[in-house]
Amino acid sequence: MDFVKLSDEQRAFFDAEGYLVVEDVLGAEEIARLTDACDEMMAIYDDKGRAYKQFRDGIVEEPVFRSLIGQRSTG
Repeated sequence: MDFVKLSDEQRAFFDAEGYLVVEDVLGAEEIARLTDACDEMMAIYDDKGRAYKQFRDGIVEEPVFRSLIGQRSTG
């Protein structure tokens, strides 16, 4: 994944709305791996019937998501 600096317009939108849609960042294979990981996470319940999402610190512990949070800026 190559680093692409946000435009002033994108940054302003993010600051105002709290999110930004960036098209064509992930390929189909990576999306499939992420989707599979999410499906597996949501299928896990503890002995009290709580879903994974309700008691886990976060997806950052899942290896497949590390590529999304570990990108370095080159610009």
